Amino acid sequence: MTTTGNLRAPRQSPPGPAPPGRQRLKMPIRKHWRNGLAKVPDSFLKRVNIHPDGCWEWTGATDTSGYGRYRYGGRHEPTHRLLWKLTVADVAGDLELDHLCRNRVCCNPDHLEPVSRRENTLRGEGPTAVLARKTHCKRGHPLSGANLYTYPNGKRLCRECERMRKRAR
Repeated sequence: MTTTGNLRAPRQSPPGPAPPGRQRLKMPIRKHWRNGLAKVPDSFLKRVNIHPDGCWEWTGATDTSGYGRYRYGGRHEPTHRLLWKLTVADVAGDLELDHLCRNRVCCNPDHLEPVSRRENTLRGEGPTAVLARKTHCKRGHPLSGANLYTYPNGKRLCRECERMRKRAR
């Protein structure tokens, strides 16, 4: 797909229709990010496509996990963290940036939120998050109250299913 322009584009949209799947935006950024964007290199902004859903999709290099990477200050940095750092503030050492849009190549600061590692993991779609959201075991027993045993490592056990396993022996 083609680039719709960079984030420092003039207020008026360029003439002609937008490429398929993209839209031309008069002001794609919120007012409070404008001052911070002055610090962002043009070479960075040239690699950002603005998607109709509001995502600022990175079109440059990505790592094996699918996150955008950009060389800045002699280091390769994740694009979402770099843009957050340049437009908002540094991310505290114990926090991570969660993509609220669930798009790993998005670097729009409006789609990011600093959260703890635990919160970021539980908001995701990985096995840890899926199991943590379970309210009943595979046989339909509730995973709460007296029926729930939690091991010190965090693993959960349905006591009713454990009783059934012991009776079957």
